Amino acid sequence: MTTTLDRTAFVQRLDIGTIHPKLALARAADGVAPRGAAAAVAAGSLLSFTTNVGAQHRADALHSTLLAQLSSDRLFDRFDEDQRTGWHHHYAAVLAALGWDVREFAFHRRQIDDEPTRSTVDRLLGAVLPAGEQALSSAALRALAALPADDPWYQVWDALGRDRATAAFQVGSCAGFGAVLVLQLSCFSLRTNGNTARFPWDDCGGSLTHATQACTLDDEVYSQVRGAVAKKLGAKAVQYVGNLRL
Repeated sequence: MTTTLDRTAFVQRLDIGTIHPKLALARAADGVAPRGAAAAVAAGSLLSFTTNVGAQHRADALHSTLLAQLSSDRLFDRFDEDQRTGWHHHYAAVLAALGWDVREFAFHRRQIDDEPTRSTVDRLLGAVLPAGEQALSSAALRALAALPADDPWYQVWDALGRDRATAAFQVGSCAGFGAVLVLQLSCFSLRTNGNTARFPWDDCGGSLTHATQACTLDDEVYSQVRGAVAKKLGAKAVQYVGNLRL
């Protein structure tokens, strides 16, 4: 039986590295995503929240997915196709250890030469999300694309989610059902025909791999590690997480 001490020790052992060298060392605290429908950048992830997701669950989703990303980045190169399976395996394992009922990701590849990248992502999200959540995720993608290149949260997304002609990112939709938090998590890897100079990479063409699954958070488990996760992230919970204006 896994104890609280076991779970805390697991979090403490994770290596999440130092602040990314492309990012400024000082960043104003942005806080948890505000009340109401909202969206936030968390490193190379974009999470949206329906109105019925409370403040604690918003922080839990942002912090747990950030921790899983940063730990995976220390072990694998998310942009290397040969290391993609290892990256996502570790990412899922960290989330599972924190209380998410996440499984292995099953990826599918498609060519996107004849369709803008953001349209493809929108269409794939629309296949798995209810209409209201899909509209919210689309609004979040538009908000991210509208940020100027020198915006700190665009810089976070770009530094953690893109490397020249390759992008690797996650889009998550969080919804509350009573006291239950459900995260519809979609992972994308984009290899373009040129340099992915600017999100949303609409005119670059190339191939896109995609996997998605619905995950439910076990509050009893996560409550055991919530403090350890916050302590492990430290300043990164501020420097890598920022709200978007929808």
